[in-house]
Parts: sequence; C-alpha cells; structure tokens
Amino acid sequence: MIYLGKWNSLSDAASYLQDRTGETWTERAIISRLIEIGLDTISVNVAGDIPLMQPYENERQKATPYGYAQLLQVCEVAQFLHELEIAGEARPLALVNEAGIRFKTSTPIPSSAVRLSRDEIDQLPTGFHRLVEAMKRGEYPELRALALGEAIASTEDLVPAEDTHAATPLANALGEQSAKESVATAADNDWKAVARELAQKVGEERWSRGEREITARNVSKSVAYRLGLIDPPKYWGKRGQRSESNVRNEALSGWKFNPGTGVA
Repeated sequence: MIYLGKWNSLSDAASYLQDRTGETWTERAIISRLIEIGLDTISVNVAGDIPLMQPYENERQKATPYGYAQLLQVCEVAQFLHELEIAGEARPLALVNEAGIRFKTSTPIPSSAVRLSRDEIDQLPTGFHRLVEAMKRGEYPELRALALGEAIASTEDLVPAEDTHAATPLANALGEQSAKESVATAADNDWKAVARELAQKVGEERWSRGEREITARNVSKSVAYRLGLIDPPKYWGKRGQRSESNVRNEALSGWKFNPGTGVA
C-alpha cells in the first residue's frame, strides 16, 4: 500500500493512483485529469536557484534566486496546466506565497515541481473508480443488484446527482451502453465477451489521454480488475478471481484495440 504525504509530486500521485485503482497512471494523464476537473489553485515547489521577482508598478526589479525552495501557488492555473501538458514545463503568469506576496519568473517551471495535496489527488479517480470504492463500502445496493442481473424499476438516485463522472455508473463500467443494455451484459455468463468489451473501454480511455500503444498485454491488468468488480461470483474462475495472465491468454488472445471513428 502506497501512502501519501501532505504534499506529493506527480510521480508519487501516479504510483498511489495505480495502486489504488489498478489502472496505469502517468504524470501526463494526471495533468490532463487536473485540467478536466478545473482546479482553482495548484502548488509548485520552486527550487532555490530559480530567479524570482516581485512586480511593482513603474519600477524595474532584477529577478533574484532566493537560495531555498518555496511552495508557491500558481495564478492562471488552466493556462499553466495546458502548457505543462504540452511541453512538460510552463511559465506561470504569477506565483503567490502564503503571505499573499506575488512573484514573477521568466524561468519555466518543470512538471516535477508540481505538488498535490491528498485531497486534490483523491479527486482524480473517475466516477467508475469512486463508484467501485463506494460499492466495496456497502453503498449503492441497488446498483449491485443491477450488476447481479436483478430487475429494478429505475436507475435514478444510484449516485449523487452532483457527481457528473458517476452519473451513469454502468455506462462508465461497461462502455457506452444504457442501463438496460448493461443488465443484459452483466447477466451474460460469457466472461470472455465481457472481458473484450472492458478491454475496448480501457483502450478508449487511454487513447483519449494520448496513449497510442494499447495491447492485450498492457490492458489485461485493468480488465482483470474491472471484471472481478462487476460481479465476482459470476466471472471468477474455479480458483477465484481471474488473473491478469488468465485474462490476457484466454479472453484477449488475438484481441486488437479499435480506436474507431468516435474516439478522439
């Protein structure tokens, strides 16, 4: 189990999220997710050798290294993150310390300087992952009944309305399907067919994050993880939950990811 500190690098956050969700997380994927979430503030650990200056009206001041690292907040977060996603470094328009003093710098800040709090990292998993964790805690019994193939009158109120990423949980878990189609899929005992559907979904998610090498080998771990969570008694093997190699060798043998025309 990987534990987080008060402030964490993108690399630390990626390791934590991979351990928590079973998915592959990269620093770039985290930056993309931060852009999607739309954080108001983000912190950077500015190295002591980076020249900083305080902007004053009608006065020119030479930028000077402070000689020690400082945790500063970035102004204009969206622009900073977009540049960071493209180039791996960015020049923030302004930086602010805890006392509210503003600084400027002409030196690019690398992505390795970004620091995320535990609360910020906990916002990064998608609705699918948060839904799975909630179900593990015993929440959403109606949704579990649906996954087991039991008929329910409505899929309303399965998740909090304000959580847009989990508003259609079964669609997130099983692909772009309606709730009724998801029931039919969950009821199907052909675990190989379900595994292939999940592999396609995992591939589409990674493709949208900019990943282009999508193979049965590198998605099989995520597929095995999701397969076991849909309905463990139905899709487990004789010896328990299906392993990564079992999914890869049996269900995904010969499988190829198809980006399709609808995938960016």
